[in-house]
Amino acid sequence: MIAALILLALLLSPALAAGETPPDWRLLYEDGSVLAAPPAGEASGEAAVPLAVWAWSERHAPRAMERFGAELGPEDPGRLEVRVTRPRPAREDEPPPPLRLVAAPAPMWDLFPERLLPSWPVPEGGRLALPHRPDEPWRLRLVGAAEGSWWVDLPAGRTRAELAATRTGGVEILLTDPEESPVDGVAVHLLRPEAMLQMLHRLGSGATAPRLWSRERSERGRVRWAGLPDRETLSVLVQPGGELMETTLRGLPSELPATVHLAPGARAFGRVVDEERRPLAGVRIGLESWLADGFISRAGGESRADGRWELAGRPPGPAVLVLRADGRALTTRQVKLRAGANDLGTDTLAPGVALTVRLVGDDALPVAGGTVRYGRLVEARSGADGLARLEGLPLAPLDLRGTADRHLEGRARVNPPFPPVVELTLPRAFTSEGRIVGGDRQPLAGAWLKIVEGSHSLHPTVEESGRFLLDLSPGAKVHLEAGAPGAVSERWPVVPGAAGEWRDLGDLVLGRGLEVTGRVVAADTGEPLAGARIWAPRPGPYGPGIAWIFGDLVEAVSGSDGHFRLSGLRAGPLLLRVDAPARARAHRDLLLDDEEPVADAGEIALAQGTTVHVVAAGLALADAERHTAEATVDLRGEWQALDLLRAPLREGRATVRHVPPGPVLVSVRTDLRVLCEQAVNVPAGEPEIEVECEADGPEVSGTVWSGSYRATGGSLTWSREQASRGRRPPVLVEVAPDGSFGTTELVAGRWTVTWNAPDGGLSPPLEVTIPAVERFEVALRFPGEGLAGRVVDDEGEPVARARVSELLGGAFALSGADGAFVLSGIPPGPYAVQAREGDLASEIVEGVLEADRPEPEIVLVLGEGRRPQLAVRVATAAGAPASGAFVFLDLAGQGVRILTTDATGQATAEPSPPLPERVRVAATTGGGWSFGSWVPWREARGGLRATLGDARLLVRLEEEGSGGVPRLLAPGGWDLGLLVQLLGTPLRLAPDAPLLLAGLPAGSYRIELGAAAATVDLAAEEIVEITLDD
Repeated sequence: MIAALILLALLLSPALAAGETPPDWRLLYEDGSVLAAPPAGEASGEAAVPLAVWAWSERHAPRAMERFGAELGPEDPGRLEVRVTRPRPAREDEPPPPLRLVAAPAPMWDLFPERLLPSWPVPEGGRLALPHRPDEPWRLRLVGAAEGSWWVDLPAGRTRAELAATRTGGVEILLTDPEESPVDGVAVHLLRPEAMLQMLHRLGSGATAPRLWSRERSERGRVRWAGLPDRETLSVLVQPGGELMETTLRGLPSELPATVHLAPGARAFGRVVDEERRPLAGVRIGLESWLADGFISRAGGESRADGRWELAGRPPGPAVLVLRADGRALTTRQVKLRAGANDLGTDTLAPGVALTVRLVGDDALPVAGGTVRYGRLVEARSGADGLARLEGLPLAPLDLRGTADRHLEGRARVNPPFPPVVELTLPRAFTSEGRIVGGDRQPLAGAWLKIVEGSHSLHPTVEESGRFLLDLSPGAKVHLEAGAPGAVSERWPVVPGAAGEWRDLGDLVLGRGLEVTGRVVAADTGEPLAGARIWAPRPGPYGPGIAWIFGDLVEAVSGSDGHFRLSGLRAGPLLLRVDAPARARAHRDLLLDDEEPVADAGEIALAQGTTVHVVAAGLALADAERHTAEATVDLRGEWQALDLLRAPLREGRATVRHVPPGPVLVSVRTDLRVLCEQAVNVPAGEPEIEVECEADGPEVSGTVWSGSYRATGGSLTWSREQASRGRRPPVLVEVAPDGSFGTTELVAGRWTVTWNAPDGGLSPPLEVTIPAVERFEVALRFPGEGLAGRVVDDEGEPVARARVSELLGGAFALSGADGAFVLSGIPPGPYAVQAREGDLASEIVEGVLEADRPEPEIVLVLGEGRRPQLAVRVATAAGAPASGAFVFLDLAGQGVRILTTDATGQATAEPSPPLPERVRVAATTGGGWSFGSWVPWREARGGLRATLGDARLLVRLEEEGSGGVPRLLAPGGWDLGLLVQLLGTPLRLAPDAPLLLAGLPAGSYRIELGAAAATVDLAAEEIVEITLDD
């Protein structure tokens, strides 16, 4: 029927010009099937209204259409000019194999399988001109049987692209059921790793969604991506539907399994009734579970006439059951699914109430198109009169939030009995718009924007065209920070605006900054490697791991001759990571100087590396963990996700390919646990090695004490933080009712442990060092006094789930439904208590706690409370404000926090409890440094100053030296090497790579590398050169 309709539409469409090819059409249906026409494709089921219709021709760029057969309109005059470079054929007389360019607007990639997207054959000269609409972002990829490329994203406005093909085989996966029969119609998605972490952050901030590279749908059980090189690790989400369980894969394209056996999932069933135990039909049932890599698995259905329901194909493990019904209160609860059948019992849905909310601005005018939310799952949109109606609410106190364009968020707490209409005020915002562009005034791919207000920051949405729209607080002192791969990040102050004001900020122009050039070659043949990826996380206050997760990178791709040019850099140390298909990663350390705009990284040789077979047959895995267990090889031993090579653990074995020589950390882990870890030195030139990873940590046991009493339950959280700001997953250990605990999941070393009390309170942390022994017993003694009180709003009503903190020790608790709280584990002596809930805070209540003498009840009133702040001003050697400087704030006993200064040279921090006894600061702009001494906290609260130096130190290593990462002690006891490592760019010294440190303040410096060491006294403006030897 559908094919007949297609033919009729084509016959009735306007006559085609002589020799012109008819348009291509793609129709997407609700069940995920796609109809391709012409030629007429196949469709499942009866004729239906498609969810999406797209078309294109040799004269028309791909576009979304209202209906099939409609006219495409006038010819698109724009052209996308594409230049393709290909590897040399093995024999000069052989013609190159067929190669196609898949190219389409970015939204089309989100809808259709890659094999059904528009594609064009690559001609012999490698140049194509495609019909194009420059106001849309596009994605491109080269696809061939024996060669291809990674995906390339073009922002709106770009009309030229260059792609390099590399020799590669691609991906083909056979999907089978438990009887090993092929499964058709399985949706398979290729995503960038950590995509879900991106999304969770950016959904809250309004920034760009994570990167879905491509999707396919299985035919005869197979999905294929031809010509896909090993450029990056992929996360693969497999969604079979029905009784088969969703699953995830991770790895380089060549590491993905050839066959995936889809297992039956858990079966969950239950019953829903009303308050009189009568069955409820038509209740909408939802189950949400977490898969590996942070993906959320969702399934839905409805209850039958007898109130019973059933959902199959669910992953074992924790899940959230969501129950919705008209006229009933939304109900959610945590459940735990096991393999097989799961009877979740009977849920009673209480009658729900509706609430009408009127959104108004602070000018009393109605706000149309706004959103009112209660919790995570109940929301409604306001109409032209500002009214929105929330359904399915409980008859209980409600915390409402409202948002709308050109307004700030508004909040209201409503107690029953509810009024007919609740008025929620949304303050009018100061709205700014602008565009992020390069020096040529063209949009930049991957551009990002950050709003910085004091110590808080937010990542808003940046369109592919570079445009942005911001709703800012009136009168606020705000700075904008923008960046993009290939461009240097910049900061701009925004003159405070008034409520309701609209301002065009114009173009925010990003320069190219410093540049690095070099050439990538194969270590075994010396031939150039095309398509190699050269990249580095941009130095920032949160370290390289966070920069990598959010795509804040500088990166380039090598051309057909192996050469590359990396731009967007600032002065200072730089650690390059270099990846290429079927090659082991290489690192290159550089030190960039403003006096050398273009630095030469030289020739970077990539070897094939070693295949590491990880054997972990004896590990005990829970049912839910068997689907998420994986082996990892940490290339730098810092627990940073960007340096991990991963492979799934199957039947106790995993294979990790292309591991570079040198020390690595091998581990087996699940989403929440590290099951074993093993330090390994990978030998150079060895094609394969086997590593046995065993859970051979010590047996750690003991008791937990609260004051002079044993704990009566709760749990312990053991954590370790690396100097590089990487973090090993914490170890959670249950505490028995008699206060005892035991675990074998810890390793020797220094740990921080906190006790989560049964009443929900959190103790101050304890430092525990576990020795390298078979058994270790320890008594964990936490302070045992307590503080109790209530949290109320400015009308005296109780506030639930406010966070109450003891600022000096770090203990905290959440207030209950009646606003009551108890802070456990407070030592005798001074205390300072504050409550926070969202943007509200109470005044800080201070006192002295005496042993065996209870304090009176503390009442904390939420409002515009004061928060402890510390301001640091950074100036250049000439006394000018140093904007964009990194400030290292060392809070004694709490580690180092990194801030950035605004245009006035100031950075502001809000220390978290416990407040430190003393602080010190260092600062750098990449071309200058300052090192401060320790200052008591009470003195530091008035503000600190840092002035950058102007001396220069050049350190050389004698020719016989082996090179490495030096230790450099600076004035004030600072380790300069550690500071630059926190920014992700460690120092390195070698005979052929001297170390130049510019902008140092006067003082004494000590440089150590192995047995070599030297001490240098620098004066202001002095230039000193030294050579390290034994």
